[in-house]
Amino acid sequence: MREKEGAMRLINTETLELVDFVADVPPYAILSHTWDEGEVTCHDMTARSGPPDKQGWSKIVRTCGLARDMGLSYAWADTCCIDKTSSAELTESINSMFEWYRKATICIVYLSDLAACPASHSDLEKCRWFGRGWTLQELIAPETIHLYNKDWAMIGNKDNMSDIIAKITRIPESVIRGKTSFHGYSVAQRMSWAATRKTTRIEDRAYSLLGIFGIHMPMIYGEGVQAFRRLQEEIIKRFPDRTILAWQPEHHYSEVCSPLATSPDEFRMSHDIQRADSLEQPRLVLHPREDQDGNKHPRYMLEVGWLDVEGAVICIPLRKVGYATYFRETFPTLLKLQEAEWLKIESTIESTTRLHRFLLSDVRLGVPTSVPALLRSSNISHGAIYIDKHRDITINSWTAVPTAAYDDVTGLCFCPGGARIDFFACMFTATFGAEHVEFGVLLPSTFSSRRKQVALVDMRSPGVKQLFILLRRNPEEPMPWYDAEGFVGAMWNSVRVKIRDGAEMVRIRGKLGFGHVLVESQPFQLPCLYLDIDRQILEGPQRMEMNEDPE
Repeated sequence: MREKEGAMRLINTETLELVDFVADVPPYAILSHTWDEGEVTCHDMTARSGPPDKQGWSKIVRTCGLARDMGLSYAWADTCCIDKTSSAELTESINSMFEWYRKATICIVYLSDLAACPASHSDLEKCRWFGRGWTLQELIAPETIHLYNKDWAMIGNKDNMSDIIAKITRIPESVIRGKTSFHGYSVAQRMSWAATRKTTRIEDRAYSLLGIFGIHMPMIYGEGVQAFRRLQEEIIKRFPDRTILAWQPEHHYSEVCSPLATSPDEFRMSHDIQRADSLEQPRLVLHPREDQDGNKHPRYMLEVGWLDVEGAVICIPLRKVGYATYFRETFPTLLKLQEAEWLKIESTIESTTRLHRFLLSDVRLGVPTSVPALLRSSNISHGAIYIDKHRDITINSWTAVPTAAYDDVTGLCFCPGGARIDFFACMFTATFGAEHVEFGVLLPSTFSSRRKQVALVDMRSPGVKQLFILLRRNPEEPMPWYDAEGFVGAMWNSVRVKIRDGAEMVRIRGKLGFGHVLVESQPFQLPCLYLDIDRQILEGPQRMEMNEDPE
């Protein structure tokens, strides 16, 4: 077992024996291939019973012969130069693999399933080597690569074959030739190079990418897809690159999903998504999206990258489920906003420091599979309130304070995450016909006959504005209901809207009750706030602006 950093086990190309180097590693050739039956192991090489009687022995002999012809005394092959019975050595080797390929004098690529020479594009495209996970770094890391067919006839090198290799792998030709550094490409772009590649062990989908991102982490075989999640978390710690969120779900998810992908395959369509380096912090915007009926609703979107070929900003859709806390919505997967359209909505940008922290630090906790799962979760301390949508009122935007969330999709206001609050407070901007309306809703989280049950308030009122300013002052220590009751007690439970040049007054009232609410087709018994509308035609003196509510 090698203990010193930088240690390497090589094959002597003359004697075909293994030699350990703990420092001053000599020049060497390195083999890149796809594994077949009968590969030679480290134990086979150290056994004193003569040459291994295995099919893979000829591969070792041929590699060493080519290395000798190039004037190299040593060679390396992953089959026999790593003692895979030692977990410590295996971890060290996998974390060092990219550097070993990068420092090799030459990389010998053996295509065991390529018979033709010269090879056509279609012949090469069928080779397993171009579809394996580990061979991605083995293609990018070495400066010099020679490719050989099944008969060990050289078919070319990566410089004179870079165009055909680029078409097969979708890796830029300049990266293959080493003219531009792959470090200049976004996380999403590099992940896209690994999409569709296969490995025998599912964990190796992540471990084979360590060198591509300059990451070191322990190997835990048996963890399954969690390995790729760990890799993404390590990338996030090192690189402020939000394109790691620019993936498209390929599996069946519910309405919300984790912000992190389950495999590189979900970056398949992200090969053109670049970093938006001009943005110092992520931008969260509200932007109208059309539903199936053609109605537009404002939805939260987070900017994650830039599509230069179309001059568009790439965003992911979010659903707000708590104070500065969001889940990623599954569909639509990625949204493109043209630059001109993006600039029009700059004024709706919110601070996203807490959002950024949520997305990047809480991903291991996962997300509930649906809003019903949230409702059944013990994390919701005081249940939820359903706010009914009146057919004549179009909600344009909303904000929930202090720690609660309002979900426009379900009409629910609730408090996930275990935060203890006494009441819900929401602010809405809406349209009633052609009129603009701003109103707030104040609801205690528990109900008592001694308490005022609900307040529907006009956000244009100075007293209401003052209350909501106080509510937002320290969201992490929300105001108790008894402190708010002094404000609420003096508020009328209605909002007045004058329309038709003051000839008609509409009063929006809030009424509290209990009812069965369908949330994603699942019934729940919940408190409900119903919005009622009263219309009154005003004549003569009634058209004068009233300073007091008639109630």
